[in-house]
Amino acid sequence: MKVDDILIQVYLQLHIIFNVIVLIHEGERKSTVQATLTDYKYQVVMLLKLPNVTVVIPSFNRANLIYNLLLSLKYQSYPKDKYQIVVVDDFSEDHTLQLIKKVNLKNLTVIVNKENRGPAYSRNIGWKASEGEIIIFCDSDFIVPKTFVENHAKAHVNNNSLAVSGMGHWNHVLTYDYEKQWSPFQMEHLENEYLRPFITKRIKQSTNHNLITEKDIKQEMLPSFLIASDNPIKEWSKMYEDVIALSGYSLKDFQCPWISFCTGNVSIRRIDLYHLGGFDEEFHLGYEDWEFAYRFYLEGGRFCFSKKAEAYLQLTPRPPSRKTSAYNNFKIFQKKHPFLEINLLKLDLEGKITFNELHKLLQQHYQIQAIHPSFIPLTHQFEIMAKNYAQNASCIPEPKSVKETRNKYIEEKRLYVSTQLGFKEWLNFFDKFYYQ
Repeated sequence: MKVDDILIQVYLQLHIIFNVIVLIHEGERKSTVQATLTDYKYQVVMLLKLPNVTVVIPSFNRANLIYNLLLSLKYQSYPKDKYQIVVVDDFSEDHTLQLIKKVNLKNLTVIVNKENRGPAYSRNIGWKASEGEIIIFCDSDFIVPKTFVENHAKAHVNNNSLAVSGMGHWNHVLTYDYEKQWSPFQMEHLENEYLRPFITKRIKQSTNHNLITEKDIKQEMLPSFLIASDNPIKEWSKMYEDVIALSGYSLKDFQCPWISFCTGNVSIRRIDLYHLGGFDEEFHLGYEDWEFAYRFYLEGGRFCFSKKAEAYLQLTPRPPSRKTSAYNNFKIFQKKHPFLEINLLKLDLEGKITFNELHKLLQQHYQIQAIHPSFIPLTHQFEIMAKNYAQNASCIPEPKSVKETRNKYIEEKRLYVSTQLGFKEWLNFFDKFYYQ
């Protein structure tokens, strides 16, 4: 045990004794004194069990945003000697490094890539250079509340092989005035926000377009900067909220819990990253987090959302869509894991299915499989069609007699699924694949 831990233990034990004496002196009942003693003992145990944590932040040309994030990490409730911050600058061309120095954090390590390598590479560099038992991945455009590190760490106490996501609700804040850099669809959304007296006043007071101050962050004034999310972020956020409404924060029985693993705000044990080799660096931007999470899932990893681990996402200029890079990365994901749940993700990519609908589709698929061995050819056909859909592949031509026999058999089983089981969602997508 470290000297600091011993001193903490002695201090807390004395604190317990002092408070118990005060309660007895004030004539409190024995039950109250015992309850207080138990509570203080729990606090001592929890404090001594809290793990060392490393917050890993990849960043590329996000100077003003990462400055706000580091300010928020400066005022954490977690013991300063128990958490470390590692920033991996991905060859930024702005004044990121100058602003990082300005924050003056003693528990901060900065790594600068010699060329732009992407977030997967940068996160790998970060966690490999870390000292913490728990790794929190946090994107540079977040601002975190004072209990952020503490709540992530507490979620892992006595919980092995667990990934904790703070992305259940996406709380957007307007902290920087990008003026003409906003995309047209964003500017239309922000029109009313710019008319708010609070925002108008901050814009007038600002000399560098930064609307938020260190004092605001220290005093946790972030709710004043909250704004409504715009599309498509609003739709994405709504899907996660719906997942929580269906399966709870624990994601109990959810068919694809790994979709909760978004590296904007998620924590996991370092040993799990080491065991799986971290993120696949073939992904440059997108799907590298889900691909890692899927491997973690296959190894028995568990997932949950945590309301207490949520943070604030700073709004930044962006194009309406990044579908080109998303499609390219999906191809890599699907090639590595050509399984049903991954093949069906293309429906999500194209905006044709929500996370809850995906859950229901998979749930019904496995239920049909379990009814009777005679249904396996039907579900097998569904899996083949889903794979062809994911790969943009055509069905292999087959002799007419074989096709007619198969079609007759499938129609029989389809009828049973429709009339007896009522699995409309599964049947709907079966027909879409079958008749496309």
